[in-house]
Amino acid sequence: MPATPTSAPRPSEVDLWRLDKSSPDTRVDGHPAKRLQTDPALVEQFHVGQKLTMYIPQRDMNVEARLESTRNQSANVHIFQGKLLNGSDQGSLLVARGSIETHVTISTDEGTYSAIIDNETGSTVLIDEGDITADQVPFEDGIPVPPIEQGPPPGG
Repeated sequence: MPATPTSAPRPSEVDLWRLDKSSPDTRVDGHPAKRLQTDPALVEQFHVGQKLTMYIPQRDMNVEARLESTRNQSANVHIFQGKLLNGSDQGSLLVARGSIETHVTISTDEGTYSAIIDNETGSTVLIDEGDITADQVPFEDGIPVPPIEQGPPPGG
């Protein structure tokens, strides 16, 4: 009788990435970012119930989250949602794994962080969304328009 093929067990807990210490600082679209490295095999093994630990170098802190649900956005995009384990109940994790890149959004009390992982190489960049907000125009740049007086439409 032929042997039943076995697959490698998927890890229940992983450190998702580590800081690229040789060249940690970079810029993405003109905004400061950190270079990280992710094992591409980890990206393929996401599953509900898995605990992810993600280092946020901008704050020198670890964020822990558990993947709680998954759905397919399309044939090539898999969405995972998670809950933060350390921090407030308002924090969240969203992972969108496509065929080329995986996008990770981490929302904490300290801020929101976005990571983009190259699925083939594991090369990862992490952006503090607060840095993007800080670069936006710090004042209202709209043109005020006076209100228009308008009566009700004629009855019929």
